[in-house]
Amino acid sequence: DEPLAVRIAAGMARAAESIDSGAARGTLERWVRVSNGG
Repeated sequence: DEPLAVRIAAGMARAAESIDSGAARGTLERWVRVSNGG
């Protein structure tokens, strides 16, 4: 498995390619909360 930071960075890069930075940031924050158990 890749380190969590690597997965976050990769996911953020993919999100930034398709949606604006504000939405991408919200998506990342939501994903991190879920990954940390809510």
